[in-house]
Amino acid sequence: MSGCSLGGLVSIFASYYYPEVFHQYISLSASFWYEDVLRYLQGEKIERQGNIYIKPTVNRQDHQLYFYVGELEGIYKETIQHNMVDYTE
Repeated sequence: MSGCSLGGLVSIFASYYYPEVFHQYISLSASFWYEDVLRYLQGEKIERQGNIYIKPTVNRQDHQLYFYVGELEGIYKETIQHNMVDYTE
């Protein structure tokens, strides 16, 4: 499974929700700047509109991930995307 930007984020989420289907992932410039995404991936419980979201626990022993973020991504943005590289380190 592979993707860039939002597709890169979808690849990461697929690794948690469909680990029996996907075993190899490529995530290029994933959109980790979306609100609460990093907190969720770090294991925090997220509450939104009356729903509670908790990251599933997955055995990744047989999984492979290639992850890439360009060092200059978002530097000209004035939004939260400006922190994209910092958020993915």
